[in-house]
Amino acid sequence: MRAILLAFTLFTVHAADILLVVEKNNDSVGFYSLANGAPVASVKVGHIPHEFVFSADGKSLYVTNYGTARWTDDTPGGNSISIVNLQSKTVTGEILLQQYRRPHGIELAPSGKLYVTCDMPSAVLVIDPVQRKIERVIPYADKVLPHMLALTHDESRFYTANAGNGTITVHDVKTNQSKSLTVGGVPMGLALTKDERTLYVATRAADTVVEVDTTKWTIRRSAKVEGQPVRLQLLPNEKTLLVSLIVDGAMAVLDRKSLKETKRLKVGL
Repeated sequence: MRAILLAFTLFTVHAADILLVVEKNNDSVGFYSLANGAPVASVKVGHIPHEFVFSADGKSLYVTNYGTARWTDDTPGGNSISIVNLQSKTVTGEILLQQYRRPHGIELAPSGKLYVTCDMPSAVLVIDPVQRKIERVIPYADKVLPHMLALTHDESRFYTANAGNGTITVHDVKTNQSKSLTVGGVPMGLALTKDERTLYVATRAADTVVEVDTTKWTIRRSAKVEGQPVRLQLLPNEKTLLVSLIVDGAMAVLDRKSLKETKRLKVGL
């Protein structure tokens, strides 16, 4: 499972050709050489980390410490975000989330704020990473479980894939208004196009990738992708969509125009 997440959500190249990997089973962030795959360093963070994002200056990582093995668990899990310095390869701080537990998806906004999804209680937190404090809480209904998050370029809206009830949500940051759309299955991954008119959703339990028209807030079409898709990545030319398959240990390559699978690559362990 580590390799699947690596290929789509945790794959990032640092200045020295280093691959950074969140290692859930080791409570760490691993540093690996891109040249030969050799381990360079390992930094212990919180329990069962899940996702990370770079700081605005690119010198640090913010790592969500989910604190439990599965999203279906009833355990409280973690309530912190570790700050990892990339040069010293050490944890230099922690953002405590108080009563908000099981942080998962994390994005850095143009304003420099962090947007973080949490399971218990279900919410999206807006965090000042410099002051290390929660500035705003956008609550969700109980057990909606917002999983991953996508932000618009101007930070006016964000989208969440809600693993708890088979929906996606769009939230207007200025008006504080939200609306949801049922896409089925267990939505886990999101990919927003550059023009922000199309949102792709990976629904794990339904084995589908759903294409959503964000202006009309309707489903345009969907494609069956066996293997439980959990993450999505649009390539820079936006002609190809990569889909991670957590059960198959594979990557499906989809042609965006037809939404048909063109190849499948074995990348899991």
